[in-house]
Amino acid sequence: MESNTKNIFQELYEMFKKPWSIGFGLYFSLIVVILNGLGVLCAFWYSKETLISSISQNLAIYSIALFAPSLIALFLQLSQNLIQHKVSFSIISIALLTAEIYAIPIAYQGNIWFAIISTLVAWFYWIIANRNNEYLNDESFDNLIKNNSKQYENRWN
Repeated sequence: MESNTKNIFQELYEMFKKPWSIGFGLYFSLIVVILNGLGVLCAFWYSKETLISSISQNLAIYSIALFAPSLIALFLQLSQNLIQHKVSFSIISIALLTAEIYAIPIAYQGNIWFAIISTLVAWFYWIIANRNNEYLNDESFDNLIKNNSKQYENRWN
């Protein structure tokens, strides 16, 4: 279980600041933000007359596509007792999912601010969903490889 925190907002803050290593930061910025966000940038080349509307639509779809699997991963972490404030977290998450879904038609009307806020929320949820991912942490990945190689070495002896 995560460290004891007084309220859900402190817990979310602790979950947000936990994973930052060079490997995690590079993966998040290069893969999640830039590479996955290429679909948003396509609007610059294909629809110059409705640029803001196209960017808004693409951002809204990108954000829900990133938010949904992150939310599923976080609900699975709830069942593993990795989140301390279960009820508060569930209520906030369902409210944010509803807001994410509600933002899609608003974004399709050209309101880019809803799409930007949805994307920031999706990034936040992706970060806290992947905070325990050993493959994105340089130190734990090295330890994982060393331990696995020792296991295989012991099988040969």
